[in-house]
Amino acid sequence: MMDWKDRFVTEATEHRRCIESGDFKPGTMNGLIATLGELRGRADGGQSALTELLDHPNGWVRLGAARHLLPMRAELASTILESLDLVCRAIRNSTQNGSARMGSGGG
Repeated sequence: MMDWKDRFVTEATEHRRCIESGDFKPGTMNGLIATLGELRGRADGGQSALTELLDHPNGWVRLGAARHLLPMRAELASTILESLDLVCRAIRNSTQNGSARMGSGGG
């Protein structure tokens, strides 16, 4: 059986896959909700566990952890969410700029 961290990572990664593919089915979020329920049942409400995941290499794991940590540690979670937003904006801008160059007829 997987520990809470492996389950959270697996479920956050599956959530990403579902968002990117549009392949949501009933029960898709059940695993993540169950893992969060387990973490919330801890003495600290899961703060230490979610904080530990803020350094995970997978951005979707960091996003999930920060989102669920927001009510408990707003300043810390907001910092992570803002950094992820900056990364997303940079990727979006580089993609749009690349598309504009490719479609401009120059080259």
